[in-house]
Amino acid sequence: MAILDLEKVNNNEGKCYLALEDNKVIGLIMGYVRTYDKYDYLDYKCPRSGEVSELIVSQNIRSKGVGQKLMTKMEEYFRSINCKYIFINVFAYNENAIEFYETQGYHTRGLIDIKKL
Repeated sequence: MAILDLEKVNNNEGKCYLALEDNKVIGLIMGYVRTYDKYDYLDYKCPRSGEVSELIVSQNIRSKGVGQKLMTKMEEYFRSINCKYIFINVFAYNENAIEFYETQGYHTRGLIDIKKL
């Protein structure tokens, strides 16, 4: 999955930032500019938007501001290249992540329902 994310980062004006402590990676964030196809424009005019594909913080470091600093860095980058929105996909069961993003000013825009057959 990380290889696919890195390809999107490389091909779509993306960035990857690392948080380091004692020369060890304790967090990372990856994001890129979203691409649209011709069908997206049938519904609405698609604004230039960024998408965060990964935000990972070491479990023993969480709740110490690392994730917030990484999000701020990515938001600054997207703002600098004239993105109007940032999208993040979060699994519904990941309540800790949802709560984190809400404290950062994000809100749920849509839901996808799924049923195992």
